[in-house]
Amino acid sequence: MMTAQFKSLLISSAKSLPQAVSAIVILTGCSILVGWLYGAAFGMALLASSNIVVFAVLLYRTVVSLNRSDVERERAEDMRCASEERFRLLVEGVKGYAIFMLDPLGHIVSWNRGAEQIKGYRPDEIIGQHFSCFYPPEDSERGKPEQKLRVAASEGRLEDEGWRVRKDGSRFWADVVITAVRDEAGCLCGFSKVTRDITDRKQAEDTLRESEERIRSVVDTAHEAFIAMDSEGRITDWNHQAESTFGWSRSEVTGQPLAQTIIPPQYREAHRRGLEHFLATGQGPVLNTRIEITALHRDGHEFPVELTITPLRLGRIYTFNSFVHDITARKQAKETLERQKAELARSNAELAAANKELEAFTYSVSHDLRAPLRQISGFSQILARELGPRIDPAALHYLQQIQKGVQQMGKLVDDLLNLGRVGRQALKEQLTDLRSLLEAVLADLKPEAEGREIEWIIGQLPPAKCDPGLIRLVFANLLSNAIKFTRHQEHAIIQVGQMTLDGEVVFFVRDNGVGFNMRYVDKLFGIFQRLHLQEDFEGTGVGLANVQRIIHKHGGRVWAEAEPYKGATFYFTLGVASQSEREITPAQRGVVCRQNQ
Repeated sequence: MMTAQFKSLLISSAKSLPQAVSAIVILTGCSILVGWLYGAAFGMALLASSNIVVFAVLLYRTVVSLNRSDVERERAEDMRCASEERFRLLVEGVKGYAIFMLDPLGHIVSWNRGAEQIKGYRPDEIIGQHFSCFYPPEDSERGKPEQKLRVAASEGRLEDEGWRVRKDGSRFWADVVITAVRDEAGCLCGFSKVTRDITDRKQAEDTLRESEERIRSVVDTAHEAFIAMDSEGRITDWNHQAESTFGWSRSEVTGQPLAQTIIPPQYREAHRRGLEHFLATGQGPVLNTRIEITALHRDGHEFPVELTITPLRLGRIYTFNSFVHDITARKQAKETLERQKAELARSNAELAAANKELEAFTYSVSHDLRAPLRQISGFSQILARELGPRIDPAALHYLQQIQKGVQQMGKLVDDLLNLGRVGRQALKEQLTDLRSLLEAVLADLKPEAEGREIEWIIGQLPPAKCDPGLIRLVFANLLSNAIKFTRHQEHAIIQVGQMTLDGEVVFFVRDNGVGFNMRYVDKLFGIFQRLHLQEDFEGTGVGLANVQRIIHKHGGRVWAEAEPYKGATFYFTLGVASQSEREITPAQRGVVCRQNQ
């Protein structure tokens, strides 16, 4: 019985030792053999004693082995503790990352210096708290923290970005990694959580994205086609205007060779050589400048464009940005303008020649008419004088009509001569006192106003740079007309003045006479054009034409406004700012005078 127990103990103690098994088997076999030879009692005694010896030896070896295992286990434990301490010190020393542990329910069980730095909590303030305190209220209300733990537990790891909250309530954008921690049996022990503050990176990315969106918006809404090309000559960007200009959509051309898409065949080799030359030397004569070339549309037709190409280096590679503007309409307009200019030049030359011939003819005719007019006037006067009292009333009336016609014809000849003289005469501009000039004109017109009550209103007239002789003719014509067309007014009012319109000095002559219908204003300044009957108001139809020619010769404008029976106003400019030439004297300020004759 004891032998069996020893045997069992021996085998259980040294079951890992093959030698023990072998020794017991051999000794047992020997004991059986001895028992068979010398008797069972002697064999059993021998077997028992042998087993005791073997057991003692094995027991010794077992104790030694156990002692050795304890030493190795203690050494391994020390190494593990040292490793954990090194890891703890490493984690504690990390400042750029918040590294801490959670229990399976999400409560904080460890806290490093980086976590304190990023989140603002001391270890004694936060350990034991639920990690949901780091989430914004709106995320906590939706159960986001718990949902993150469930995903991490299910998948083993979770990466996330989002807003987190510091102790002081401020928010930061966090990059978070949650890892499930399990024991040897696979049971969940908790979670490790690593958080990094990437607010600056997030802001930089947002700023970059907003900048890219603004640039994309500008590019897409630009009125010019925008095309980007890489260093291999392939299209990388293509805005909406490019789609409209060339007929290709962005998806169709992206990645396609630029040369095969929009460059006519005859220019593709030059494009290829130019690109190779720039990539080899960094020089390109057509870069960073606006040039005109011919482009190719999707439907095959060629059209003129204006473009600017700008190279942009990104590391070791180049990208080329170009703005392209279809100038077909501009080219057509330019060609049309050139044709019109040529036609206008030809018409002007023909008109100048015709005017010169007309002036020569007018001057010749006017001179040739003077002699017969003098003869008619002279002979009619002699006839009236010779007949004397014997002339009957009818004959006297005829002679008077002859004299009247001669005078009218003489006035017409004088006006035609003045018209021709204005066309030939060169301007002799000088600073002119218009007030003095106007007073001289009024003195000349005094006989025409004799016996009339006319109220003259003379406003401010600044000095002007002009030809005084020609401007005197302008005032003489306008004021003579004002006197003539107010003759039926019991109280005539004639006003002369100036005003400023859009920075330009405008002179005017205004009356309260018969006026005219504005439907016929276009005929007003035409030669021999009259808006009233000769029986009502005498005239030659040349005076206003002369006024217009003089004003145009000065580079100015002349126009009129009127209403039937309510008067008329004539305006003119001289094409120069005259008021700044010198200070206005008190005598040039507005005065009112009444003429009674």
